[in-house]
Order: sequence, then structure tokens, then C-alpha cells
Amino acid sequence: MENAVDALKLAFAVFVFVIALALAVSVVGQARATSDIILSLNDRTNYYDYVEQSDNNANEKDRIVDFETILPTIYRYAKEQYAVTILDEEGIPIVRYDLYTEGFMGDWDKILKKQQIASIDNKTDSQYEEIAKRIKIVDNFIYKELKKSENPIMDSLKKGDLYKGKNINNATIHSVAPWMGNPDTDTIYRIQADLGESGTTYERNGVIYEGKNLSSKYKDSKFKEKFLEVQTSGTTVIEPDENSNIEYSLETVKGNKKLEIIYILQK
Repeated sequence: MENAVDALKLAFAVFVFVIALALAVSVVGQARATSDIILSLNDRTNYYDYVEQSDNNANEKDRIVDFETILPTIYRYAKEQYAVTILDEEGIPIVRYDLYTEGFMGDWDKILKKQQIASIDNKTDSQYEEIAKRIKIVDNFIYKELKKSENPIMDSLKKGDLYKGKNINNATIHSVAPWMGNPDTDTIYRIQADLGESGTTYERNGVIYEGKNLSSKYKDSKFKEKFLEVQTSGTTVIEPDENSNIEYSLETVKGNKKLEIIYILQK
């Protein structure tokens, strides 16, 4: 009889334990679901309404942000495949993060020469036109907003001011994106170089990229935040240069919309 009572006690104890375990799992699951909801509600990017490429959201109420607010956006640009352009108050690009244009930088001088020859021969260089078409949409958007610097990004690309570095002989290279070897990791080093103190650099494959010293220059600055969607189409392949030890990425554009995030420095 005592054995039967002990067995019942043991069974009851196991039953209580199972109920307690199930309750604990349920509580943990509900807590996680609640935390996900709270985090989602606190993420403003879940509620952004992006404008179409033919529209200008200048009439919308602009969001003014500080530099710290921009940082998470910069760090996600390569993984989430959008572009970020930071402009000064005159509309001149301070820095641009965009795998698409960065992917062409190793051959940018050659692309410009091909375009010049094509223009002389009254032909169209498709590689240049594909880049120019997309950049022109963004440039037009910026011009409508500021009425200054009609082609800010394209002019900076042509002048070699937007992406610039040095080789091992300390000679200036105006068209370079050494971080393009692995966009998922090397782009982070490039961003860290931009956020570091003056003189912070990132070196890869014999090319030295000097950072923009963004954190020190703009830590107390305010920026107007603008959004633009650009329709993309076709497929673009960045081939490695046989005469260079710099690796280039393979980028495929599948006819979708590309988000452009633009920050304009406020006086």
C-alpha cells in the first residue's frame, strides 16, 4: 500500500513539474513576443513612406536628425542594398555609400575615357549611361530640394572627389573602392575609417583609403533626412581587371526599386 502511495506522490510531483515547465516556456515565449513588438514599435524605419522617383517630398514634413541617428543607416547599407548620400548645405556630397557606384570605381577612369570616345564617335557607351541614368535621378532630386549643384554626385564622381585614396607609393588615386573585395565585411572597415579620427585609413590590396573624419566633424550637426525610390532594371556584372590585383564584386540588379537615403547638412 505504501508503494502505491509513494507512486501516486511521484506521479503527482511529475505532473506538477510538467505543468510548471509548460507554464515557464509559455511565459518566456510571451515575453519574447512582447519584446519583439516593443522593438518593432520603436523602430521608426518600419513606418517610413518612401516617395516614387518622379516625386519630391519637399512638401512633406522633413525629419531633422543628428549624426548618431545616421550611424545605423550607414552600417546597414551594404547588407540591405540601399544607398546613403550625405551632403553639405550647398548640396556637395561629403560621402556616398552605394555598392552600385562603388563597384565601378576600379574602372571608372577607363569608363570615362570610353564615354569620351563614344561621344566623339556619336555613340553611346552603355556602361557609362547605365551609371549616369541612375545617378541623374538622384541628382535631379537633390537639385529640386536645394536649387544648387545641378549634378552633385556625378560631378564629384567625374572629378574623382567622391572616392579617393593612395597607393603604396603615396600617389593619389582618384577612383578607388578597395573595400569592394567583400562587401559584407570590408565595407565595415571603410565605414570605421570614415568614422575614425582625422588620418584614420583603411588599406587593402596596396590601396589606402583615407577616412572622412565624419564623427569629429559632424557629431554636433543636424541633417535633413530625405527618401527616394529609384526603379532599377537589367543585370550588371563587375569583371576583375586582369592588370590589377584589386578584386571587384559581382552585383546583379533584378529590375526592382532601389532606396536612396539622402542627408542634407543644416546650417
